[in-house]
Amino acid sequence: CHRVTSWWRSSRCLDRSHRILREMNLNSEKHNMIEAINHSSKNLLLLLNDILDFSKIEAGELAFESIPFSIRNIMDHTVSLHQPLINQKNLILETSISDLVPASVKGDPARLQQILNNLNKYLEKY
Repeated sequence: CHRVTSWWRSSRCLDRSHRILREMNLNSEKHNMIEAINHSSKNLLLLLNDILDFSKIEAGELAFESIPFSIRNIMDHTVSLHQPLINQKNLILETSISDLVPASVKGDPARLQQILNNLNKYLEKY
């Protein structure tokens, strides 16, 4: 639970900093640099969590959480995380969640985020 909480706090902090920088009047080159730094910092955070998870798997200590979370928020976060690279490659990422999906589900939001990020990384390669 602590890891997920820390991840969400770090992620929110990165997003806030990014929003502030976006509001500044920067030229195109500086704006692109800020986007690259933001994308890289988020990917580094994901990589560190993957390494921690791999260590837990090897030690037989990986536990899954069962907490309420919003699938829509996870999807929005995933899209915003990958959007700079998607834009850079002139790709379009469309997401759709049925209205039948409840606003809140119970599960492991970090694992879902990890799966979606891995799928996006795979798709960005091709």
